[in-house]
Amino acid sequence: MRRTLARAGRIVAALLWIAAAGTATASPLSMLVADTLRVESATRTLVAEGGVEIVSDGTRLRARRLVYDGRTGMLKIDGPIELTDEAGTRFLADQAELSEDLTRGVLTGARLVLEDQLQIAAARIERRGGRYTALERAVASSCRVCSASEVPVWEIRARRILHDQEARQLYLNDAQLRLMGVPVFYSPWLRFPDPTLKRATGFLRPEFLNSSRIGAGIKVPYFVVLGERADLTFTPFVTTKGSKTLGLRYRQRFARGGFDIEGALTTDDLTAAPYRGYTFAEGAFSLPAGYTLRFNLETATDSAYLLDYGVSSKDRLESSISVDRTGRNSFTELAFRGFHSFRSSDINAEIPGLMADLTQEWRFHPDGIGGEVGIDLTALSYRRSRADETIGPARDATRISLGAQWRRDWTFGPGLVAEALGRVDADHFVVAQDSTYPGTISRVLPQAAVKLSWPLRRVDADGAVSVLVPRLQLVAAPSSLTAAPNEDSTIVEFDGGNLFGLSRFPGADARETGTRLNMGLDWTRTHPDGWETGVLVGRVLRKDASSQFSLASGLSGTRSDWLAVTRLSVGKSLHVANRALVSDGFSLSENELRVAWHTSSLDLATSFLWLGADAAENRATDTSEWTMDAAWRFRPNWTATTNWRYDFTAERASIAGVGLVFMTECIRVDFSLSRRFTSSTSVSPSTSFGMALELVGFGGSRRGAAVQRCTG
Repeated sequence: MRRTLARAGRIVAALLWIAAAGTATASPLSMLVADTLRVESATRTLVAEGGVEIVSDGTRLRARRLVYDGRTGMLKIDGPIELTDEAGTRFLADQAELSEDLTRGVLTGARLVLEDQLQIAAARIERRGGRYTALERAVASSCRVCSASEVPVWEIRARRILHDQEARQLYLNDAQLRLMGVPVFYSPWLRFPDPTLKRATGFLRPEFLNSSRIGAGIKVPYFVVLGERADLTFTPFVTTKGSKTLGLRYRQRFARGGFDIEGALTTDDLTAAPYRGYTFAEGAFSLPAGYTLRFNLETATDSAYLLDYGVSSKDRLESSISVDRTGRNSFTELAFRGFHSFRSSDINAEIPGLMADLTQEWRFHPDGIGGEVGIDLTALSYRRSRADETIGPARDATRISLGAQWRRDWTFGPGLVAEALGRVDADHFVVAQDSTYPGTISRVLPQAAVKLSWPLRRVDADGAVSVLVPRLQLVAAPSSLTAAPNEDSTIVEFDGGNLFGLSRFPGADARETGTRLNMGLDWTRTHPDGWETGVLVGRVLRKDASSQFSLASGLSGTRSDWLAVTRLSVGKSLHVANRALVSDGFSLSENELRVAWHTSSLDLATSFLWLGADAAENRATDTSEWTMDAAWRFRPNWTATTNWRYDFTAERASIAGVGLVFMTECIRVDFSLSRRFTSSTSVSPSTSFGMALELVGFGGSRRGAAVQRCTG
């Protein structure tokens, strides 16, 4: 306690002496702390030694020894010195001579550290007015050096570097980039943003690409700041096979939303068209009363362009604009969508090119009858560009549907849960350009369902918890319904999510009919060690055979296929899920297996899919496909990646790719090699190679490796 009081007394005495040291104004030094303080009145100096610390207007300095000259107002400091200003910039030096406010002066044998990432060592550093820092004979790098003899992975040497702290820019004269000590680039003048600046006009990370279709070339994006909420990126790209591309990306943000637009214009000799390109755009804006406006635009001259230039693998483009609002007990959405297909099996004049979709849902909880009441209003309208139905499908149609539902459950006896459900749907269609249907169609479908379930729970001696839930649901509905055009329910998926649904159709153009019994058994076991497994088995029994579903869907006839879903999770490392549709004769109509494995060094995701041929879903042959994505970190800073898709039916790979990533705290290098094997009338097989280099911690980049090359 006496030592603390004595030190505090020395601080007060020093500050009083500094304030009265003959200067015209009070000293800006707000605090000075040291193990020993000595005042020399004859020379009007203050000497502080041992654990010296100064705080002045947010700037903090630590040093071994300090001499303050009251006549000149200068500080002579012996290191090791650490100076941190109010912006967080750190200076490390051996010696310094600074003004009393620490904003002006010279540091020797010094380093400048920005955002704990970029370090600039210099023979001499000069601070000017707290804004500018000039570094002579400087070396900049964000790489850690493990030993005195080691060469950094990258470094930039410059005769002079000027750091503008207010503009957050670095200006380099006679700059030379070295990789592993080897000079690879020189420029008499360079400018980079410092790591504290997130957005600045300048060049972005270059990327080298080589494709058997378009040749080799380098993308060098140039980023332009157009204000605090807008920017523009130009990406020129010229290849050895004569392809010339200018890519553009524009981003704009407002107080209530924003949008992104990207696209490219290309000239090449791959097609007869003088120009090729694409435009993608998306955005969202908040509107009054809780509504949100969203839009999405996708256009391209041809699908091969998107693949050739690595934009996307999409072969059906969708553009849309919508307004929606989600409330506590309501949902509203109005959307307009347009489609354009590049698939060889599609004819754009025969698919709905323009579609309008309205959804309105309300939910109530009435006191009188209890339970929950839901009302939904939907409308769907679509148009095709073809007008002559003798050539191909030309149907235009509009459907308006109104549905009402009541649901309530009770618990009684030994934990039995009963649920009652009633629903009525009314649909009205207006059909044009299709002689197989009348001009207008109206229909009403009432349904009632009762479900009984009995959750059973058991805790074993080892703490594992098992839950077994048998369920039965009886649905009463008319055996038939007036036929109507079906556009939104052509693909049916029988899974655990709709086993106890009133309809297995995904939309409302088609609705499931007939009295049926849905039954299922769900078992789950959770162990304290962190693993969990589960099995769901179920099927649908019908009073009358159903012809609404195809044979491959597993739902046709009086008895559906058995639905079997198995799942296994072991902590956060292993996740396995399998869904199968199995007939009474043990033949598969569908099987889907997904496996995900995650460790500190391996990420693996793979799936296997088998689908039987189904003319109703335009699948003429069986589909059997295996896909995999994997990343393996075989060294602390090296990661290998691979991905592929193999078609067992065609007995060939569709896509295959490998990659290699080297990443440390200061550099990231990506190598990629991919091959597309499939071909069509517009797409040819191709091989692509890419390489990208990024200097982490320099030029505004802030991404670094979690595992550094050294920990010293």
